Amino acid sequence: MPCLRRLDLWDCPKLRALPPQLGQTNLKELLIRYTSCLKTVEDLPFLSGLLLVERCEDLERISNLPQVRELFLNYCPNLRHVEELGGLEQLWLDEGMHEISHQWVPGLQEQHCKLHGDEHELVVNDWL
Repeated sequence: MPCLRRLDLWDCPKLRALPPQLGQTNLKELLIRYTSCLKTVEDLPFLSGLLLVERCEDLERISNLPQVRELFLNYCPNLRHVEELGGLEQLWLDEGMHEISHQWVPGLQEQHCKLHGDEHELVVNDWL
């Protein structure tokens, strides 16, 4: 799948994990919606544009996505770990995500500051 640039997974209720081969693609955009059994999105070193995750109730971890620039999160009530996103520039959270995001947003901001200095702040936006 070396030519794959965008992948949109929609309504995959039995999907429990992303295939490891995705970590070897040059994806720019990964959109995951209504995939209730997915527990992790991790180890995608070449994903370089955006990651959108919407209505993934069992999702617990997003990690090791060093080139992702934008992260959109909507209704992922069990998301407890978001880390190793060194290239993240913008984080978009829906209203329901603000309650749980306090567990991991400070860590993302600290990592961002260490990597990029105080000049480039990680922007956290409301996703309406």
